[in-house]
Amino acid sequence: MPTTGGAFEYLAGEWAREFVEYNSEGPAQRSMLYVGHRSDTHPWWHQAFSSACGFNRLAVVDIVAANAQSARHITDEIYVGDVRDLSIVPPGFDLVFWDEGPEHMPREEALRMIQQLADVHWQVLISCPWGYQPQGYGPNDPEFHHWGPMPEDFESIGMKVRTFGTMFDGRGNGHGNLIAWTD
Repeated sequence: MPTTGGAFEYLAGEWAREFVEYNSEGPAQRSMLYVGHRSDTHPWWHQAFSSACGFNRLAVVDIVAANAQSARHITDEIYVGDVRDLSIVPPGFDLVFWDEGPEHMPREEALRMIQQLADVHWQVLISCPWGYQPQGYGPNDPEFHHWGPMPEDFESIGMKVRTFGTMFDGRGNGHGNLIAWTD
């Protein structure tokens, strides 16, 4: 979930308007796959953001069944499994919104996964910490942050990027959000 007010406003405002304008010639049904829903996920993504973008088909995927099932009040299209397994979710979503996830796997693997998602879906949107935000106890902890995402990481695979707040400095200081999307 975006972590700064500016990121929320940008995504549900300017970003959503550009998405709608860019896709105005597309199908009447617009679909979004949300990656990373949990029971405590703020409703902003399925209330403000999805309606601003005109989505009328929402789906959720998460590796933890309880997390995915906690979205039953939002959608019946629930997928349980790892987003890295492309066979779990049908291809062709207009948008895959991967919220706070790429930092939980090694950098090269995350960037490769984004490219693979972009190959089978129309567009991919990422929200993650800007810089290194220490979290978790080691690489085997699913909450562990393997790297500190920077704009140039996503730009290196052709994504557009915006940052909000103050970059995390690797010592727990900062409060920044990085938004990246395929074009």
